[in-house]
Amino acid sequence: MNARIALFVILAASVTLSREHQAQACFNVTQLELDQDTKRVKAAEDALANDDYAAARQKSATTLRVTKSWWSNNASWTDRQADLVAWAPIARRALRVHSLATVRDASSTTADRELATKNLIALMKRDPDPTLAIDTAEAMAKSPEKEALALMMLRVQAEKDLIGSAHAYAALTRLERAHGNEAAAVTAHERCVRMAKHARVCE
Repeated sequence: MNARIALFVILAASVTLSREHQAQACFNVTQLELDQDTKRVKAAEDALANDDYAAARQKSATTLRVTKSWWSNNASWTDRQADLVAWAPIARRALRVHSLATVRDASSTTADRELATKNLIALMKRDPDPTLAIDTAEAMAKSPEKEALALMMLRVQAEKDLIGSAHAYAALTRLERAHGNEAAAVTAHERCVRMAKHARVCE
């Protein structure tokens, strides 16, 4: 009996060690994936800063697909992607980049831009960061029904001198001009030109 008990203890210990080893291996793989996603999203952010929308969308989309697989048992990814990635800072960054690149990319469809704007609005509601509010206002500025709110949001941030995006100043320029505020439009355009890496952004 003692021999059998001893054998059972040895086997149980072996199983426990095996499970701990497997768990550690899973953790290492997950950490590696997160490290890769961090590098990928940083590259996407750099691409967005250089107005390379295709690269920004491609690199951020890869991270979003990975995040989607983590949440494969949840509701529709297309309908709720902003909610599903709210827990993960790296995924939030990826969603922001992908959404902004979509909004700025002239080849995007209206439906793509609308979804991108909804995603930015959802992220903004979870995060009080002024930069995210500015990004969201920039996206909203392309929706006729949201223009008035976008103008108000951009004016508030411009008055505080918090806008660091040429694209946001380009949106403010267009909105001010559309509302007959030429002096404000000129000021916004001048700031856009000073910030833009590519002159076409302010045209």
